Amino acid sequence: MKYTFRINKDRIIEKFKEFSREKSDVNTQNIGQESPGTAFFILSKIRDLYKFVIENSLLELRRFFIDDDEKFSQIKNEVENHINNKIKSTSEGKLYLKINNSLKFNGDYEQYLEWILKNKDKQDLVIRNVINELNSFFAGDIVKDKNKSILYDEKISEEKSIDVDSILRNIKEETLLELAKGTFENFDKEMTEQLNKINYSPEQIKDVLENMHTNTPEIFNIYKEIGIEEESKTSEKLS
Repeated sequence: MKYTFRINKDRIIEKFKEFSREKSDVNTQNIGQESPGTAFFILSKIRDLYKFVIENSLLELRRFFIDDDEKFSQIKNEVENHINNKIKSTSEGKLYLKINNSLKFNGDYEQYLEWILKNKDKQDLVIRNVINELNSFFAGDIVKDKNKSILYDEKISEEKSIDVDSILRNIKEETLLELAKGTFENFDKEMTEQLNKINYSPEQIKDVLENMHTNTPEIFNIYKEIGIEEESKTSEKLS
């Protein structure tokens, strides 16, 4: 869907420069951590740049849709879903995050240091491309990456990454249909059972569920071939 709203690039870049001067890291979490963790952890820190831009643009977005609460909520959810799905996996299982279809990060720490922490010119190029991509998203001019999104949280090691398709196919169809009505109680219970089987900690399970709550459309996409999406629409009409 196309929107005429655009992020104020100059204002956000100045805001970001101010923020980066105050912090030794451009992200709001785990600043100064010596051990960078997994590739997902590093990519999630780069993904935080998108969150920074949106969080500092929400007031302008709200003003833009001041007379349409529903439209504001819709576009806010759409852009947050876009951001949550930024980390992708190749068919070989290699993680990456691509910014504006031009800058590609693979979770390598040296690449992260060079582009995000050490070189201010490259850091500036990154944030500009983040803003350009988000403005293209608002304009409905985004090239979708068809590779699988990786939804698990940074605290979960790559060795325990989730095969989303496989796990969701163990969830009852009637439970998935409840998601169309925004009901997550049974879904959370069944997902918790599945994640317990692969020894996820309570904290990790909580993070996974929160991510999947924001990615409900992706869950239904997996089931298009068996008609779940159509059944959910029918269920809504009958309710």
